Amino acid sequence: MIVSVNWLKDIINYTLSSQELEDGLTSLGLECTYKDTKTSYSGIVVGKILSIEKIENSDHLNLCSVDVGIKKEKIICGANNIELGILVPIALPGANLDHGNLKIKQVKIRGVLSNGMICSEKELGISDNHDGIMILNSTYKVGDDFSQSIQNDLLDIDLTPNRGDCLSHLGVAREISILDNKKIKKTTKAFLLSSEKSNVKIEVKDKEGCLRYAARIIRGVKVGKSPNWLKKKLE
Repeated sequence: MIVSVNWLKDIINYTLSSQELEDGLTSLGLECTYKDTKTSYSGIVVGKILSIEKIENSDHLNLCSVDVGIKKEKIICGANNIELGILVPIALPGANLDHGNLKIKQVKIRGVLSNGMICSEKELGISDNHDGIMILNSTYKVGDDFSQSIQNDLLDIDLTPNRGDCLSHLGVAREISILDNKKIKKTTKAFLLSSEKSNVKIEVKDKEGCLRYAARIIRGVKVGKSPNWLKKKLE
């Protein structure tokens, strides 16, 4: 089972080193290997799109003015999801992609100079998604090192069948609380109850086999894109 260190730290503020964590969990019966994050890129910074101009004689290329922190750069982008004001990962000249196999240089496209590349998730090796550029949420800051902002080491745990209590980040956090003598962060989830009565009827026919059965109707659910915090956790 793969466990995200960043996700664990949302649950418990432990102070163990990576080696102490690996050895401690293994001693508790969770055979564990600690894996440092290794990205396929370097030199990627967070940028903000300031302006978008169509390139002459092209039906899909745009010249974008991008704030990369210490300066502004002109970068050509052909993605269909480019928008004003969005935060994006930028590969400036000198940056490397695909484990160093692709080095970003200043290039001319249709006679227009481009000082870098706005990257998709696939180009960064984050996922297979190349339908458009990667759009970052507001927690990122212009000019920051993108690789540092998504740093997330992993625990690879080989669970035995008798440790089903650890088939979750919360379960693993409980084990860490034993090792580090720290408490789990408590969270309270609140929701509003309606006085509306339901027409759904439940009949328990075997009260020995089922002591209690509960149901709830949920209204107002909308199908849409997952929020950024959830996307980031799943990634």
